[in-house]
Amino acid sequence: MIRFRFVDDHRDTHEVKRMCTVLGIHRSSYYKWRAGKAARLARQQADAALVDRIRAHHQEWDHTLGYRRMTAELADDDAVPGTVNHKRVARL
Repeated sequence: MIRFRFVDDHRDTHEVKRMCTVLGIHRSSYYKWRAGKAARLARQQADAALVDRIRAHHQEWDHTLGYRRMTAELADDDAVPGTVNHKRVARL
């Protein structure tokens, strides 16, 4: 959320309570967003690693794999930890 990022960027110069009131957001929502920052960063890094594997498989199969076949290829790939949902592959 852009508003939460704005509050986070300016919290050293202005009160968080005042900015949240002016922007019309709840302070608890801001603090919950801020607490989830590490999890979002980890998910972005995992997505970036998965995109690299998707590109490698896509190149290997001459750009002919769709998300369903790509999901099956990733399930057989030892470099990909765990399972990957077809919706995540389609999104990436």
